Amino acid sequence: MATAGYLQSSADDAPVMLSSITPEAPHDPAVVRMTLRRDDLTLRWFDGQRALLFPDAARVRVVFPEVAPLNPALQPYFTGGGAHHAPDDAAG
Repeated sequence: MATAGYLQSSADDAPVMLSSITPEAPHDPAVVRMTLRRDDLTLRWFDGQRALLFPDAARVRVVFPEVAPLNPALQPYFTGGGAHHAPDDAAG
């Protein structure tokens, strides 16, 4: 899973908001937690096409896999960076 690989290789421990269109593999929270070998990350799932999360944290990372991209209407909320566009997990 490319998204878990990105999170595993990153030293950043900021909370992660992960866009997913379906709670099924490879984006299922249980699958990600088994694949990701880090206990220091707080992970939250949402559908970036229809919703945003507002975590109680000074800094967060938002991950948009190609299969669950950000809705263009929500783009103005991400002008400060912090968003990562991951490769398509379904393809690899």
